[in-house]
Amino acid sequence: MNISDGASPVEKLKAAQEKQQVEKALQRLLDMCAGATGALVATADGFVVARVFKQDIAEKSLAAITSSVMSLAEALVNETGQGPCQNLIVEGQEGHVVSLRINHTRVLTAMATRNTRLGMLLSAAKVCAEQLASTLGEK
Repeated sequence: MNISDGASPVEKLKAAQEKQQVEKALQRLLDMCAGATGALVATADGFVVARVFKQDIAEKSLAAITSSVMSLAEALVNETGQGPCQNLIVEGQEGHVVSLRINHTRVLTAMATRNTRLGMLLSAAKVCAEQLASTLGEK
């Protein structure tokens, strides 16, 4: 999604349209889960593709951290024979964070307040990830 200045006008337009589609899907996730506070799609190597937040978040840091923890989660499930990592769930004192693979190159991360049911956040995130997988395909 990081289109350089050397990209053609057509490539820039396609990237802008893709970002708009992803942001709409992220907004639907927030609408589906009342306690959701934000969602982000990042590349597997830690760059922001699109984001929608209800609060101020350091999106570049979140994308980089998402990449790192998904890599660690992948190593953990491989080491324990659990197969490829599908998602990662983190429960904090003040809320929840879930990260799900969209495809080989994109990851969805969503967060919600502590009063939000984790199952609701995970369900909304899975619906969003499936929609994004069909939108983005295998990139």
